[in-house]
Amino acid sequence: MFCPHCRDEYREGFRWCRDCDAPLVDGLPPVPGKTNIEDRETEEEAGVQAGVPDAERDDDQPPATVGQYFNPIEAHGHRMALEQAGLRAWVCDENIGATYRVGIGTKLQVRAQDEADARAILEMDSAPASSDWWSDLNDDVVEPPDAVAPAPREQAAPASEVPSVENDSRAGRFETLELVAVVLLTCASPIFWNVLRDRDPLPRGPGELLADIPWYAGLTLIIWILLRRRQTAFSPMPLPRALPPWALEIFAGGMLFLLGWMLDRVIADLLEQMGVRDGPDFEARWATFFRQTGLATAFRLESFFAATYEEVVFRAYLIARLGLVLRRPAWAVLLAAALFALGHGYPPNSTLTVFVFGVVYGFVYLSSRSIPRLVVAHWIYNLAVMSEYLHK
Repeated sequence: MFCPHCRDEYREGFRWCRDCDAPLVDGLPPVPGKTNIEDRETEEEAGVQAGVPDAERDDDQPPATVGQYFNPIEAHGHRMALEQAGLRAWVCDENIGATYRVGIGTKLQVRAQDEADARAILEMDSAPASSDWWSDLNDDVVEPPDAVAPAPREQAAPASEVPSVENDSRAGRFETLELVAVVLLTCASPIFWNVLRDRDPLPRGPGELLADIPWYAGLTLIIWILLRRRQTAFSPMPLPRALPPWALEIFAGGMLFLLGWMLDRVIADLLEQMGVRDGPDFEARWATFFRQTGLATAFRLESFFAATYEEVVFRAYLIARLGLVLRRPAWAVLLAAALFALGHGYPPNSTLTVFVFGVVYGFVYLSSRSIPRLVVAHWIYNLAVMSEYLHK
């Protein structure tokens, strides 16, 4: 059964459209320029720009990918958001993304000429894709007319327009204040402290490292809640809920660590040849730090929470939020990497090395939007640095 006005489909047993206050019919006439559901699904699987008139098709330009997803449901949620805005969009490689859980799997594509508009719409889409998908499904479940009286559309429409504008304005101000507060707390404060404070006469002890764990854990939880509260095109994927995806994340993190370790050697040698060094006592101070009694065990535990905190803040949160402000993901990666490097307070050689690592990890995050693999790579790298100093 279909509504002749809004063209919504109803299950058998319904005879009236609650939204349009009109009787349902058995079938609908075809709309010019549109295809039915089966034809559209077939064309989407083949990668054809379905529903686009021949005069508007541009065969010389390949379709543009505006999103990559672990979860096909999220991809379809964003597809529906684009279609509601009047853009043609389709989902590709759905089975790969659902089976192997890789960032290059499920893709959301649009016509090349619609890429800029599609990215702008996805960045403004603040609701989680999964909730959009669920709400659209629930819209089809309509109570019979005798159970729920139809509400007049003329009374509901005017009341929903003005408050939505005010709510959007308030939400925008709140999100700006939130970003400023997070940057001041996690970035500006450490940088300011590193500039003003004198160098510590002695390395920190195991007790001080363990005391940092509640701070890192608490901030990580708060930032993660803020990330999940507002979903954007750059937000991190939900954590895996099964063992195989976790095994894949650990493996990917190990491979990323090996790449980073080799890159570290190359960058350090190049900087030294260019005359950029850390100073004569930098290596000695780190060696003294790691050789303290009980330090190795405390550092293994503390560095895991520190790595998790830094990846959630400097990769997930800052890239996601700065990407919306700067409108360029690459600039967001560079700025987040710069804040990440300056916050450590290292000498020039190590600061530039950390900056390069921040850039590499940032683009890895953009390609996969996965946090666990970055945490694994970061944590193993910290342990490898400790092991190197202990065996010198």
